[in-house]
Amino acid sequence: MPTIMEVDEPTEDDSTDGSVYSTSRAPHVGAVPVSMCYNEQILYKFIVQRYLKEVTNLPCIPEILAHHAWVGFGPEIINGVSEKHTTEELSWILEESMKGAKVKVEHDSQGTGTDKISYRGPKDTWIRLSGRAKERFLDDLARIQVAYSFITFPQVGTLSLQQCPLDTETRMPILQLDDRVGSVTVDIRSSTSEESLASAGAETVAIPGPYPLQPIFPIWENILINPDSGNILQLRNSFLARTVPWEVAAQPPLQLSSTAREKYVHSLKRHWFGYYIRIREDGGHGLSLPRLDQLASQME
Repeated sequence: MPTIMEVDEPTEDDSTDGSVYSTSRAPHVGAVPVSMCYNEQILYKFIVQRYLKEVTNLPCIPEILAHHAWVGFGPEIINGVSEKHTTEELSWILEESMKGAKVKVEHDSQGTGTDKISYRGPKDTWIRLSGRAKERFLDDLARIQVAYSFITFPQVGTLSLQQCPLDTETRMPILQLDDRVGSVTVDIRSSTSEESLASAGAETVAIPGPYPLQPIFPIWENILINPDSGNILQLRNSFLARTVPWEVAAQPPLQLSSTAREKYVHSLKRHWFGYYIRIREDGGHGLSLPRLDQLASQME
């Protein structure tokens, strides 16, 4: 069974906008597009989700170890015609299933009230989340939001898989494949147009980057919670993130009452300082402060 070939442990260079990976090997970019030989979605998920788990240390992000993924060598291309088996049949990622309750958020159609948060109970009934369980749920949402914001890219846009030389400086790890394809990483499909800013929810031109990651949006279909405690047990599709302006990244993903909003901002600040201290202790450098956004000062 083929296994994923990974580059040597990368070194981190000091940077003003986040960690940058680099290697000392000779550059190589294969002549064959990666899509002809590998399942791009598997590669993309393997790189991004593993990196997110490492950087954010979020318990709700499923961990993907090397032995959980098999990126098989795809069909040989002969005279422009591929062999019998598809790349999807030759690639997979194994994840353990998690038990938990799905979440539903009902938005006020007029936009003047607060959103109602419910979880799926027995016999497919929907039960309102309230009290301490709701507070824990919102606190976990804030932690996810803050954790993603510590990963930044120069441009606003969507993450995409890219072939690159092994000595490329990247924010995501580089994955070495075979001589046909070379190596790949994940980077932002560069775009700072007004259209991309508008799609990210920014009403005005954003300040200069770097820009933070935002979890998959809307997030509700991708989370499972403990119905008793309200804590988020799993964040599915965690790798389907994009960069957004800071003004967007700092906003709660739902409409809250003034009391709940105040607690949510408090959670943002608490988790932000917690992550900053952890990164400082781990030897992180070059963080520009404060952001998210100005520690959510706009929301107070």
